[in-house]
Amino acid sequence: MLNEENQILTDSNDAAFFDASGANEFITNSLSNQVESSQKAHNTLAAYLKEISKNPLLKNNEDFGLAKAYHKGKKVHATLKDKKEAQEAKQKLIRSNLRLVVSIARKYNSKGLDLLDLIQEGNVGLIRAVEKYDYNLGFRFSTYATWWIRQAITKAITDKSRIIRLPSSVQDVMQKIKKAREALPLKLGRDPTIDELSDATGIPKKKITKVSGTDSIPISLDLEVGNDLDSNLGELVENNNNGVTPEEMSDQKFLSKIVNEAIDNLLTDREKEVIRLRFRINEESCEQGERSLNEVAEMMGVSPERVRQIESRVMYKLRNNKDVRKSLLNLIRE
Repeated sequence: MLNEENQILTDSNDAAFFDASGANEFITNSLSNQVESSQKAHNTLAAYLKEISKNPLLKNNEDFGLAKAYHKGKKVHATLKDKKEAQEAKQKLIRSNLRLVVSIARKYNSKGLDLLDLIQEGNVGLIRAVEKYDYNLGFRFSTYATWWIRQAITKAITDKSRIIRLPSSVQDVMQKIKKAREALPLKLGRDPTIDELSDATGIPKKKITKVSGTDSIPISLDLEVGNDLDSNLGELVENNNNGVTPEEMSDQKFLSKIVNEAIDNLLTDREKEVIRLRFRINEESCEQGERSLNEVAEMMGVSPERVRQIESRVMYKLRNNKDVRKSLLNLIRE
């Protein structure tokens, strides 16, 4: 549930006009109050969609006026009237875009989380969008909010849908490998190879290869798996990699780790946002290829030239970082 500051501050008796916080509470309460059944989620979703449909869409350019009122009330010297109007403006921006969240969440259905969970996460992103939206740049709020909603949803998919119900024997193997992966870099000064992991754990290379990656592919908890490593789990992992071999997957994960560590350690928050948007880093999306400067600029509410400048600075940092170069060379040599 969201923070207290995101609770409805306007007329709480007007049930038709709940904000994202109220919307999430509505979903949670509906689920918890119903008897467990296959119909539960459907009933809750239907009731939720009916409720948010009562919120009118914004008129042309109304989002600019609401955003202006919101930011006016956030200033240090804002009056009580300004602060009240700011909260009302924030809630209206949120309420009028709850259907946008549903529309985006539907596109990510069957990605590891239930649709209602995706909607709740998207609502959190919607609130964040309201708080960061800059009306002075002339972009429509819905355009700007779309990225924040998607980001919240894809992050939730990555963070929350990686749990796999595995047999205890497989869990023991994975735990041994995990400990070795954590200990060996301190000794080697780099990530260990499959051969080195096998020597350190006594686990055959084939078995290490087979279980590697099973903690990073979204799989439903209800999915049945076998009692040992010869079960359908291995087939599932292979099928979801579109024919990529385990060795290639290992290299891809290592490369992804290098990129993510470099981004986290070297870049500012603004630079991270630009580079992840531009190249779709860590996004759970069917869309391929990098975004244009104009697309990123519109999402962030800045000019394309500003995006280009930040991207150039990022590339300079990555090219001139010794640790990044060393890690890439190790990958090539292996």
